[in-house]
Amino acid sequence: MIRKMNVEDVSEVQNIDKLCFNIEKYRSFELLSCYANEGVSLVWEDNGKVAGYIFNHISGNFAWFGTFGVHPDFRGKNIGKKLIAETINMFHKDYNIKNISLVTMPYSAYNVGFYSNLGFMPRELSVTLCKVVSIPAVCNKNNFSLEIIDLQDTEKLNFLNNTAISICSSLYEGLNFTNELYTTLNANMGTGFILYGNNVPEGFGILRNKNVFGETNTELHLRLLVIKENVSDYKKALDCVFSHMENISASKDISKISVSINTAYYEIYKHLLSTHNFKIEMNSLNLSMGKDYLYTSAKGLILFKTAS
Repeated sequence: MIRKMNVEDVSEVQNIDKLCFNIEKYRSFELLSCYANEGVSLVWEDNGKVAGYIFNHISGNFAWFGTFGVHPDFRGKNIGKKLIAETINMFHKDYNIKNISLVTMPYSAYNVGFYSNLGFMPRELSVTLCKVVSIPAVCNKNNFSLEIIDLQDTEKLNFLNNTAISICSSLYEGLNFTNELYTTLNANMGTGFILYGNNVPEGFGILRNKNVFGETNTELHLRLLVIKENVSDYKKALDCVFSHMENISASKDISKISVSINTAYYEIYKHLLSTHNFKIEMNSLNLSMGKDYLYTSAKGLILFKTAS
């Protein structure tokens, strides 16, 4: 039986996840509880036991699904395929969302073929870039500035939340990334920020310094960055963001910074490689279902990877 995941399922989901991916640690209970509380992740239940799971997410008019797994004792019953089919059906019928995305390994012919047969179109790559930080960055003076937001401060969180809603809706009707803010807050994984241009909010983002296992990381990851359309210079805006990330990292003995970028933003991608000396750490292939695609249909600039 397929049903919505709830927090009471998380311990069983952690165990299946650990078995499926042959990892030594459990994913963070707090993080997976946030996924469950979003109300769209699913489990397969068999005689009162969780036998499979899929993490699903909604960002306004866009939806995506991430990791899924099936307990080894229940494999061979097409549970994974049924969870994906029900996810697509749920997004379409219950939420009227037609645009669905995912990422997979680009070198897996089976995965690409499997998702293509379900109606997903292969798109550009999401490239994870990393950079070693050794000394504080020299901040180039330009019209951009960045304010770190303490997500525990209710007043500041509300301001960031409202800023995020306003910016997202200006890029694509119904787009909303505030669930990412509250996941970061409730799983205690990092902080948020607002990017200003000439003292006007031009963007917002999320920085994470904990990994999916809930451990404080030696890496500061730019989980999300959204910048308005018609900003005077996206490259200068990014220079501001990454100089702040480098300075935060240097002050906290964090050894590297990272970001995921879709190659649909090719000029920005080149800028990060050539000007900021980022190195490629891994690639993922984006696939999407529906007439609109997040990185080309939305205006402005969105640095984000639909992975959980």
